[in-house]
Amino acid sequence: MLAPLARTVLDNIMEQGVESSLTGPVERGDVLTVAAHLRALEKRVPTLAPMYRVMSGRLVEMARRGGMDKVAVRKMEKALED
Repeated sequence: MLAPLARTVLDNIMEQGVESSLTGPVERGDVLTVAAHLRALEKRVPTLAPMYRVMSGRLVEMARRGGMDKVAVRKMEKALED
């Protein structure tokens, strides 16, 4: 079930580059969803929350390089700090 999704992601990366291929709440600047993910992780599997923060922080950097608005970058970084 995940194989077609993984292939599409890899094809997009090969064709467009990493920054242009990003999708998801970090890339969209969807701070509320990222905060909800963190709350759910901290409640259900707290050991995974730090990894989510680190990985999402890397995605913010990639999105910034891909043209994410500076205000959106700051809001996302703040959400990942709290």
